[in-house]
Amino acid sequence: MPGKYYTEERECNRCGATYDAPYMIGVRQPMRSLCSDCNSDQKEERIERVLSEHPDVWYRPNSEDKEIAVYKPDGGRWYFRHDSKAVERIKQVYQEQEEG
Repeated sequence: MPGKYYTEERECNRCGATYDAPYMIGVRQPMRSLCSDCNSDQKEERIERVLSEHPDVWYRPNSEDKEIAVYKPDGGRWYFRHDSKAVERIKQVYQEQEEG
């Protein structure tokens, strides 16, 4: 994690498990409020939600090293090794277009 931080024992906001929460020095709020298991689950739920909301802008390429491809607005493609990076790009490009 960038910068200087310390950890404090904290209770997960979702499941109630105790975990060591990282805090940036000088900031009173923890850098995350969920234990690593719940944080992982939440990330997976977000990935599934975004991909299901935009089924026509991505596909699974027949590739050994790329997990997902996202169509560019100009017809090209971006290739990613992980779904999380593709979801970031989908949100950046396609959700901004919907809102704008």
